[in-house]
Amino acid sequence: MSCVGIDVSKEHLDVAIRLGPDEVETRRFDNAPGGIDRLEEKLRERDPEKIVLESTGGYERPVAAALGAADLPVAVVNPRQTRDFARATGRLAKTDEIDAGVLALFAERIQPGVRPLASADQEAFAALVARRRQIQGMKTAEENRLQTAPSDSVRRDIEEHLSFLERRLAETEDQIDKLKGPSKRARCGARRKSCSARSRELGKQPRKCSWLSCRNWAMPTGKRLQSLWVWPTSA
Repeated sequence: MSCVGIDVSKEHLDVAIRLGPDEVETRRFDNAPGGIDRLEEKLRERDPEKIVLESTGGYERPVAAALGAADLPVAVVNPRQTRDFARATGRLAKTDEIDAGVLALFAERIQPGVRPLASADQEAFAALVARRRQIQGMKTAEENRLQTAPSDSVRRDIEEHLSFLERRLAETEDQIDKLKGPSKRARCGARRKSCSARSRELGKQPRKCSWLSCRNWAMPTGKRLQSLWVWPTSA
């Protein structure tokens, strides 16, 4: 089984496929609907064990969504994780091809978790991904037409259509994100709210104190942990 790393930029997708310890295949695809389609076809042929790409401010969204909709094992990771991994393994040189290779090695050794879609949402998710590609294609075509618009009236019409397409693209991306489910940060926030609500129901609101102000350091672990919370006495 192979592992794949994809270095994402605005224009390109640099791909490294680890076929063995000393065998790495590299390819470059356009970060556009046609290039993503070709990449998806290539990865279907390889049937990789894991595909890793970094979160890059949104440029990774189309390819991550397309590969996820194709039921490929894609994981989007924090760039800090891969930078730390590159430093730890002595791979500090920086080119797109090398970065993709580091991501492929990260996929092989770290095996980051893949967050699968719920099966009931798979068809809707795939349809939204396809629709986003269509909107992106229309947007690109209109941007090209704008460059050669023969008159002000035609230019204004194209600009209005581009504004509409940008709104529809943003709305479609929001729908895709909702189908992906809540992020880790959102889940943690929900758990904190739940704990606070439960504390209020008990009539006691915990207040965190600093480590330095905690007493009873020599007490057993359980009681020491309890000392990290100060419960105000009832009036």
